[in-house]
Parts: sequence; C-alpha cells; structure tokens
Amino acid sequence: SKHQIQRALRQPAAPADLMRAQAQAITTSVGELTGLLREAGDDAAALDTAELDRRLATQLPLLMRPEFPGLMRQALGQVTTPVQQRALLELNQYVIGAVEQLADSAVDLQWQQLNKLRELCDAAVDGGSEMLKATAEAMRGELDADFCNCLNCALEEEEARLRARGIQPLEEDRRWEALAAAADGGGALPA
Repeated sequence: SKHQIQRALRQPAAPADLMRAQAQAITTSVGELTGLLREAGDDAAALDTAELDRRLATQLPLLMRPEFPGLMRQALGQVTTPVQQRALLELNQYVIGAVEQLADSAVDLQWQQLNKLRELCDAAVDGGSEMLKATAEAMRGELDADFCNCLNCALEEEEARLRARGIQPLEEDRRWEALAAAADGGGALPA
C-alpha cells in the first residue's frame, strides 16, 4: 500500500551534519519563499508550482528525509511573521506533495512488476517450463532492472518471514540453483 511504501522510504536517523544541512535547507527555502510571497503581496494565491519546482526541486532529496517533520516543527517556532508562516506552509505542502507523488509512483511501479510476475507464474502453471521460457523470451524487454529489483526485494521479504518463523532460507547461490532445477522439471524447491 501507499503507506507501506512511505514507511519503506524512511531511512535510519541521519548523522548530525546531515540534519544540520537539512535544517539549513529548510531555513534557506523559507527565506526564498518569504521573499516571493512578499513580492506577490498578501492576497496572492498559492505560489506557482513551476516556481516552487525551480526553487526547491534540487533540495528535495535533502528535504524528504525522515527528519523533515521534526525540523519543520523547530522552524515553526522560529518564524515571527504571517508571511514566514505562509512560506513554511508552502514548503511543507510542496514536500508532502513530492513524497505522495513518489509513493504513488512506487506503488504503480510495484503493481506493474507484480503483473509481470503473475504473467510468468501463469505461464509456468499453464504450460510448465517450456511455456515459462517462451513467455519470458517474449517479455524480454519488460524484464528490466526494475523487475529484477522488485523480484529481489520480494525474495528478501519472504526470507525475512521465513527466518521469523524459525526456517532458514536457502543461501543465495543455492536458491537460484533450486529455482533453475524446479524450472527444468527437477522437482520441488527445498525448504
């Protein structure tokens, strides 16, 4: 789900220097947005998305870190004027929108990869290893790095579930040998 993707995007706590850089990026961005809002006047509508992209997009990797909400709360305590508060709100909405857009894209990509995997599994069930091989060959262009990354992630998640149940998964080399043997009709996968 979208929320699972957002949680997965969180990274471990940042070192102090990275947090300082993020706090500085927030301060700098609020300063720029405050200036834009002052130029536009008090009755100006929300800042233009293209202008926000031009000024903030390069800062997004830093701004989107998990520490952002806490640093924004700190920044809120430092603003003194309504226009600074509005600039902080604009920044917050921009970053939240970017995170949501990234999460939506990740969910869409995962759905696409799972559909490819489903097609391969259906081919294997319906026609065995020969049909699987033919389907994989026909899908060659679609079985890209994103597909491989998704498959590796799914394997790692399943291995973690197995370990949590006290089952030791196969080592990586043996896992692929077992998959190849099963695909060639060599029988079931070992536990």
